[in-house]
Amino acid sequence: MKHFWALLFLLCAVPALAQTTTFTPLVKGFTWLPSSQGINGPLPSGEAISGFTIGIRLASDTTHGPFNYQYFAVMAANTTSCTPAQLATALKISLPPGNYYASIDQTDLLGTSPSTSGWAPEIAFSIPGAVTTVQQPLSPTSFAAG
Repeated sequence: MKHFWALLFLLCAVPALAQTTTFTPLVKGFTWLPSSQGINGPLPSGEAISGFTIGIRLASDTTHGPFNYQYFAVMAANTTSCTPAQLATALKISLPPGNYYASIDQTDLLGTSPSTSGWAPEIAFSIPGAVTTVQQPLSPTSFAAG
């Protein structure tokens, strides 16, 4: 019986210890689907999306935790995607190479009254460093036999 409990502990504990975060390179950008639901059901007639905010934090930053972001990119109401170039324009900076977490929220307007959703679950992504491509060299010259 003692071995059963030890084995059960290992089976339960090891996968949790082995979990790692995969930081997917941000090549194509972000995509999302707007919400048409409120916390109590469908949104009221006349409530319209006024925009989205993407929040971003550096994974190694100890001063910013989940849903506490260092960078913000405001996106227009009619968007459902953002390329890396559009993200850099909205942020007004290019993110340095590194690993990051991001989330998005949605702001709606009913008349002049704004209402903002909570943050969506965070996703992990990376900004890769500059990639140097190998170039084929030209053939050697002055090759001779003597």
